[in-house]
Order: sequence, then structure tokens, then C-alpha cells
Amino acid sequence: MNLRNLGKWLVPGIVVLMVSCSKYEKGPLLTFSSIQKRIIGTWEVDEWQNSNGTPYDPTEQERSLRMTYLEGGNGYLILRRTDTIADLTWEFRNDDQQLYMSIDFRGPGQTIESVATIQKLSNKKLWTYNSDLTYSHFIKVDP
Repeated sequence: MNLRNLGKWLVPGIVVLMVSCSKYEKGPLLTFSSIQKRIIGTWEVDEWQNSNGTPYDPTEQERSLRMTYLEGGNGYLILRRTDTIADLTWEFRNDDQQLYMSIDFRGPGQTIESVATIQKLSNKKLWTYNSDLTYSHFIKVDP
């Protein structure tokens, strides 16, 4: 097999490999960082969408949301508008397709559990489809 024939098979093979490397529906197509390394950091809301994908204006409370994911499955949630801080535990589930979170607002009966399907997880963007049938787009503000 000469070099020209090798190129005919090599280039399409690389393209197929790159497309099949995407773990999530919206990408990224290729990444060299583990999902744990990508999620570690502080995220805030960039955009919210209703169940049919139409963007809507988040409330002031929603806009003030910041979530920090730490190594080891811990973290915290801050609502800057009300200076509310909650403890956060998280883990990936369902072959890393879902993000499970337990949010403890430090009071009796104040724990919320949430499971979101990850659509995109890059070093700077996290897109999820949430159990309340909304979509959330987050951007990383602090690595």
C-alpha cells in the first residue's frame, strides 16, 4: 500500500474517531481533559431555556446562582442576591451522562436532590437538561 492509498483511509478514519469521541449530545467533539477535571470550578448561569428550548429571562434569584464543584464530590452553592450558602455533594451517574446533586441549605428539611442530563461539558461550558424540564447553560467563572 503506497502513501497515497494510506491517506485515503487514514483521514476518514480520524474523522470518524473524532466524531465518536463526543460523550455528550452537544459536545465537545474531542477533549483531553477528564470529565472530573472539566467540572471542577465555579459556574454561573449564562442562559436558561424552557422545555421547548426557548430562552427565557431568569429571575434575579436565578441570575445570582453560583455553584462550585470541588474535587472529591463536594462543593457549595451560593445565591449572591440573598447571601445564601448551601453545601453541595455531587457525582456523575449513568455512565457519566447525568450529574446528581444533593444541596443542603443547612436547615431541617432543606435538602434538595437534583439529577440533570449533561448535554455539553467543556472546560468553559456546562449545558444540562434538568429534572424540571428546563435547560441550563452555565459558564465557568473560576477554574
